[in-house]
Amino acid sequence: MKRLKGKYFKRGLACLITFQIAFAHIFGVSMGGISAEKSTTAPKSDKYTAQVTYTFGDGTKNTFETQGQQGFYAMYSTSVNQDKSSFPVETAKECVLDTDNYWKIPNPSGGYINTFRIASGKISGNLAQTVDLATGYTAVIKWVAPMSGEFSLSVVWRGNAEGILSANNDGINLGIYKNSENIYNYQITEIKGYAAGPSWNNNGGKISLEKGDALYFVADPKEIGYNNQWEKDSPWVKISITGTVTLKEDNNLPVSDANTEPVAGTVYFWGDWTKNTFEKQGQQGFYAMYSTSVNQGNAFPLNTIYLLERDTNNKSPYYRIPLSDGSLLNNKFSIGAGVDYDGKPTAEQSAVNLDTGYTGVIRWVAPADGDYALNIKWKAHDQTGIFTANNDGLQLSVYYENTNIYYHEQTEKIAGWGACPSFSTEKAISMKKGESIYIIADPKDIGYSNSWTVDSPWLTIQVEYVDSLKENNILPEADINRKPTAGTVYSWGDWTKNTFEKQGQQGFYAMYSNAVDQGNTFPTETAYLLERDTDVNSPYYKIPYNSGGFLSGFLMGAGTNYEGKPTDHQAAMDLKTGFSAVLRWVAPADGDYLITAKWVYSVTGVYTNSSDGVIVGIYREKENLFNHEQINKITQWGKNT
Repeated sequence: MKRLKGKYFKRGLACLITFQIAFAHIFGVSMGGISAEKSTTAPKSDKYTAQVTYTFGDGTKNTFETQGQQGFYAMYSTSVNQDKSSFPVETAKECVLDTDNYWKIPNPSGGYINTFRIASGKISGNLAQTVDLATGYTAVIKWVAPMSGEFSLSVVWRGNAEGILSANNDGINLGIYKNSENIYNYQITEIKGYAAGPSWNNNGGKISLEKGDALYFVADPKEIGYNNQWEKDSPWVKISITGTVTLKEDNNLPVSDANTEPVAGTVYFWGDWTKNTFEKQGQQGFYAMYSTSVNQGNAFPLNTIYLLERDTNNKSPYYRIPLSDGSLLNNKFSIGAGVDYDGKPTAEQSAVNLDTGYTGVIRWVAPADGDYALNIKWKAHDQTGIFTANNDGLQLSVYYENTNIYYHEQTEKIAGWGACPSFSTEKAISMKKGESIYIIADPKDIGYSNSWTVDSPWLTIQVEYVDSLKENNILPEADINRKPTAGTVYSWGDWTKNTFEKQGQQGFYAMYSNAVDQGNTFPTETAYLLERDTDVNSPYYKIPYNSGGFLSGFLMGAGTNYEGKPTDHQAAMDLKTGFSAVLRWVAPADGDYLITAKWVYSVTGVYTNSSDGVIVGIYREKENLFNHEQINKITQWGKNT
């Protein structure tokens, strides 16, 4: 609170209270900006190929929460003590996932068959390899090939946590089957005391599979599967299946549904499901894409970028890398949608999850000729708080056609929801219809090692169609007591004392200026009037465009909404990079006035949360009466000025 006594005002003199974003770029009102030649179509590269591995027994690589995830199925059969090379795999039935995250056999009388269990990927560490048998039941892990090709196979069996693979009973028959053909079998009599179990890798060779072919990994307990804790069969196993796949190269963009006749203030959003669900490629002009080019610095080869495809799993909120056979690449790379495939809102709306060897790209295509302002905010993964952690960092870049307009190499770790980079255009970009903006996240050499050593540069994007701003400093007539007596108070920011439904109410005017970072010499003559947003629910004054509409992201509050109902946004001031907020008050009569000003935090508890702070000041005409620069962040209803 600041009290300034003894300041004599003549009628008509102004007191201006300013709020500046320190060190911000000035947003040009003259919308010229960056220009570049439209890119030409480059020849496509050779077909992309990639190695992809499907794993059972490692929860960091396969969560295996549903049957069929990564092609795996946890199954059982009541066929036991079968010939070691001719198990009837067609008798296998699917297990059910229990609440303890193990796959089990449902008991017709209720509950589950005792002692039998197969681990899901939700089980961590070595326990993820769990296969515990029961007398009378064979464990079967089935894998279905998602595409045709040559596959290498590695299978390693081991004992359980007590070192028992098979102990003090009649042993186990292990087998691997390609469809119904036995390709490996091994009969165990007893392995315990942490002795090494058998393993098989087809002597380093390949297995030819057609799409839809199945591999079965069978553990038959023979007559006895479990007697007690120390006499039982526990053939824990880790399975890795690796194949070479061909990635789909499609850069034929689907038709955009973006508004082709934007007016000033039209904003195209990505990363916020309330404003763009991004259920399909081209929604609001955005496209989720990938490239196998990595570690490219500020010269990314834009001709290597191809479309992702929507994962049609009903609970999936992701776009993934498509394969030439119509399936999707099974790796950690994904870009989010605002809703899952069932249309339900998701928390992955702004997701960009990278993997080693793959760059994530969001492309936006201009729907009409015009000037566009770009605002990009990167952030950490909403669930883990990781942006880039414990690897070689990542490279962020933005291109207008072939011209690089932003580049940042993040080498230091950002985790725990730390501050992330952002980018806003200093001047609008003049674009022709059909030209593109590319927002690129390049993982360099390492994109994913494990769930805590990963690059997850999530982000939100706003592209705003802009016009010249209205610069009006002709003040409407003030609605004010022009014959004040001692004790007369003029208030702003409290709807019970001033609803501020119109400019000039009690002598106050809501204004803006594109002068920023001015210290204690703010040029008050650069302030122009805001206009009331006529949306019935809006309690705000905003920066008007000459052609109609308002600049997004900047507002000052009114005590009521447009229907006249009181609001809790009466004291609101939300600033935008490149713009200062100005509250002007004009004295109604000669006299002495006591000024009391108190700055407060927003309804979300934020006063300043930007990287460079805010400057507040009070001026009598051009004379500075008070100035304070707040550099440190004030959030969560902290102490303010």
